[in-house]
Amino acid sequence: DGNGTSYGVASSMTVNASDITLYAQWTANDYIVTYTGNGSTGGTAPTDAGTYNIGDTVTIKSAGSLVKTGYTFSGWNTAADGSGTSYAVADSETMGANNMTLYAQWTANDYSVTYAGNGSTGGTAPTDAGTYNIGDNVTIKSAGSLVKTGYTFSGWNTAADGSGTSYAVADSETMGANNMTFYAQWTANDYSVTYAGNGSTGGTAPTDAGTYNIGDTVTIKSAGSLVKTGYTFNGWNTAADGSGTSYGVASSMTVNASDITLYAQWTANDYSVTYAGNGSTGGTAPTDAGTYNIGDTVTIKSAGSLVKTGYTFNGWNTAADGSGTSYGVASSMSGQPMTTA
Repeated sequence: DGNGTSYGVASSMTVNASDITLYAQWTANDYIVTYTGNGSTGGTAPTDAGTYNIGDTVTIKSAGSLVKTGYTFSGWNTAADGSGTSYAVADSETMGANNMTLYAQWTANDYSVTYAGNGSTGGTAPTDAGTYNIGDNVTIKSAGSLVKTGYTFSGWNTAADGSGTSYAVADSETMGANNMTFYAQWTANDYSVTYAGNGSTGGTAPTDAGTYNIGDTVTIKSAGSLVKTGYTFNGWNTAADGSGTSYGVASSMTVNASDITLYAQWTANDYSVTYAGNGSTGGTAPTDAGTYNIGDTVTIKSAGSLVKTGYTFNGWNTAADGSGTSYGVASSMSGQPMTTA
């Protein structure tokens, strides 16, 4: 028990009058416990300033401030690759006959990839059901069925307003230490405004060289030099037959998601037929109270009570001296009405 006389190796002892037994004496070794971050990217591994003898109890420490980007601390192990003995925080271990090094163990976090329509007006954003760890490869998906009225899909961005990192379809990205959201990016389509004479017989329809995006305001132009014989210009319409939306000159129109054609609208002029006695000496020339549009048919009237002394009525003519077009009573006249002499 060590209470006798101690002798060191090579020391001297004097023999007394008895046999002597010498017992080996043992001093316990001091062992230490070391904690290592094992790939940590921040913080400091805990320290254990104690010294332990074989058989002593060691209480396993927490991770302290240790962190590893993209990973969660999951305990300690006697091997860096986790192939040794694992310990959870606050576990107890009996000290063996060696120093002990405990290596932090890290479990990779799972991250998701989400696609957002970002103002889409139809369809569904693609989905990615996978889970990714930091460093994994992500292949960027197509727009799928996503649409936005008046716009064309132009890729994805990590910011809704396009101020982040841009990705084209099928690009690859390395997963970082966060969930990732890709926002659809949309480029406004260019639309044109065209003016059509719609039956005009002269002049040229105005032109608009501008390109417009959906929601832009267009100021409607005048007819310019356009004319149509027998008609007066009466604005524009999105349908040739006037069944669409009507616009007056200088009015405003909001561009929708299509090119726009504006058709000139024409209102037929009203014309009158007048009969002149042309030297008659009695009676009254017939009257025609009707109004006619170009192309209408006029039935020529009789002389009525008109007389000219020494003459017999012989029909009507568009010129007083008879050099124009002649018409008999009850004949028909079409085209632009004019005064009949």
